[in-house]
Amino acid sequence: MKIKTNKIQILGLIIIMVVILFCSLVALQNPGKYTYFLFRSKIIVFFLAVLGILLSIYVITYYSKILFKKEYFGTNREGIYNGCSYLKEKQINWHEIVELNEIKYQGISRIRVKVIDNKKYLKNLNFMTKYIADRTIKDLGTPIIIDSANLDCTFDEIKKLIFDNWKKNKTN
Repeated sequence: MKIKTNKIQILGLIIIMVVILFCSLVALQNPGKYTYFLFRSKIIVFFLAVLGILLSIYVITYYSKILFKKEYFGTNREGIYNGCSYLKEKQINWHEIVELNEIKYQGISRIRVKVIDNKKYLKNLNFMTKYIADRTIKDLGTPIIIDSANLDCTFDEIKKLIFDNWKKNKTN
């Protein structure tokens, strides 16, 4: 079964990040103009503007790939295909999964997927993605977490899909 991405939500996030990019570029041109009681120095405004530019470019690039590649989430006899994942390796085979459980992480219900070898999923990552993956491993013991944030379904639907298919296919 395939679940498509929620294109309206992703497009909305891209638009927000374009606005942040524009505001950061404006602040970067004249940081002295934007100093006030919160940002008392041009250096802080400059630093935050550069950070806003880098972060927005990264997020716009990431979500544009998801939006235009028509990525999806799905399960089959081989495993889970998570096209919306930040990891390069999208296919998670059932026989590689050690444990599946529902968790609350950063206030969002997610499914933690513990696998035999995390290193397989950490190959060919850029600096920012590697940092996110390392942080997730430190917090959860795995780089793979699944939620319904970018998908056109509820968390309960995705949870049922994953757990039902795992029970059916994990021994095969």
